[in-house]
Amino acid sequence: MEVWLANRTGFCPGVKRAFDLAFRALSRRKSVYFLGELVHNSQAIKMIEEEGGVMVNSPEDIPPFSLAATRSHGLEKKVKEFLENRHVEIIDTTCPRVKKAQTLAQELEKKGYSLVILGSSEHPEIQALLSFLSQEALVLERKEEWRKLEKFLSREKIGVVEQTTFPREIKEEFTKEIKNLVPNLNIEVFDTLCAETEMRQRDLVEGIKLYKINKVVVVGGKNSSNTKALFLTAQKWGVESTWVEKAEELENEYGDKGDRILVVSGTSTPHFLVEDVVKKLQARKVYFYERENPNGSYNRENKCGEIHSI
Repeated sequence: MEVWLANRTGFCPGVKRAFDLAFRALSRRKSVYFLGELVHNSQAIKMIEEEGGVMVNSPEDIPPFSLAATRSHGLEKKVKEFLENRHVEIIDTTCPRVKKAQTLAQELEKKGYSLVILGSSEHPEIQALLSFLSQEALVLERKEEWRKLEKFLSREKIGVVEQTTFPREIKEEFTKEIKNLVPNLNIEVFDTLCAETEMRQRDLVEGIKLYKINKVVVVGGKNSSNTKALFLTAQKWGVESTWVEKAEELENEYGDKGDRILVVSGTSTPHFLVEDVVKKLQARKVYFYERENPNGSYNRENKCGEIHSI
């Protein structure tokens, strides 16, 4: 059994920045309020809570004159204004790439574009982006929704942006097919995808092809969009895929003779969780029966996982 570890694992720069800001704030105050999850990873959130971070679901739960941190996905306009009116000091941990996408969307709207957003309307990044627009935008997540663009036929020009963690291959498929689905549409597609997320997906695909990977272990939060994209990409390539948040969720008997396993992680996964998964795989002793002896017994050979980096 061989274990391959992708080069890009653990926190991405945007998430690392958010955590640095959060822990800096926690060093100033005993209690810092977090409106929703800073990032989509329960183990990472546990780290913040252990340092005194208080998770709340509503801005009303944040006391006046307190200190609060945003999600890395951004903060809705009305929530920001509500907190400012309560004299709450806001630590803005919004990922710079997310903020760039939000700024572009606002600029396109000012230039007269009707906006289409590829992503999930339930995702906090999209909810924050929509809150700063003055006109209604069309949010499309699944292919079967693409024909909704027909109601934009009368619009002079249409601009398309994406949730930063939206899969590029789906965006490219959208760009390729949309003019056939809805002819005579004046549409321009802009690139707001996160480069780090893209590189991790590319590393996954290249690893599968180059090293003849037959199993992939994806480490990350079950509510993480970019982690889900990794899992679905591995499945699309026909590779047996397992998605875990921590090593304890990985079967003790995972891996067998001849397996070539690739470990990847979402951008909000603490690196120690990835290391724990790798250690568990390395420690796994794979017993297999190679050939039958004349006396009816088997020669048994022990193999431990070897670790490689890609």
